[in-house]
Amino acid sequence: MREYSKTISRFYDTVYEKLRSPVDLEFYLEQIANAGGPILEVGVGTGRIFCKALENGADIHGIDLSDNMLDVLREKIPASEHHRVTHADMTGFDLGKKFNLIIVPFRIFQHLLTIDEQLSALSCIKHHLDEDGKLVFDVFVPNIKRLAEPVANVFEISAEYAPGKTVERYFDAVPHHLDQVIDITFTFKWKENGEEMTDKDHFPFRYYFKYELEHLIARADLKIRHIFGNYNGGELNNSSNDFVIVCNK
Repeated sequence: MREYSKTISRFYDTVYEKLRSPVDLEFYLEQIANAGGPILEVGVGTGRIFCKALENGADIHGIDLSDNMLDVLREKIPASEHHRVTHADMTGFDLGKKFNLIIVPFRIFQHLLTIDEQLSALSCIKHHLDEDGKLVFDVFVPNIKRLAEPVANVFEISAEYAPGKTVERYFDAVPHHLDQVIDITFTFKWKENGEEMTDKDHFPFRYYFKYELEHLIARADLKIRHIFGNYNGGELNNSSNDFVIVCNK
């Protein structure tokens, strides 16, 4: 996880409501509904999944490293539920309780750049799992053609964030193949009180391959139950865009 800027936090819901298919939301809500006990969302962000689950009566908790994202989330839920949300780093947290289900949705695990960070996060997650608990997370399947060359100032989306007001997002991506990292820059453009506004948010994003994920999870002393190729339980194949991974102790 990382600290997102106030700009990306402000427009996060607007952008991804239009850009992101609801299929992963439906998948995680189904996992939560069948959890049979407390749930932890790692990288809870602005609450895209968390708020729906809470409305559905789930005993859900969330952690995130970004105060800006958590500020947006807390505005959406009653003050009496704020105790469910904790500012914490996924590589070193201790909530003092166990969970039937831990989810790390929407590629949050790709913010962990090093093996030490990845193993630390998996160790913390394992510590918080019930003996019969389940970890579910997703990362994208690397598209080698798309990773071959840098791209600059690509228009991605225009979305209405308030009546009659739109925000545009552009992106730059610079791949570093040896480290399996993409340097991503999002550029936001919008109008505020008649003034043209621009802000940028830059972050590195780690990508993974199948056998690497299998070895990493084994090193963390977790067991893979399934690796799906989509959020509908489809088989992993050469056309898959996502690794959807289900693990337990």
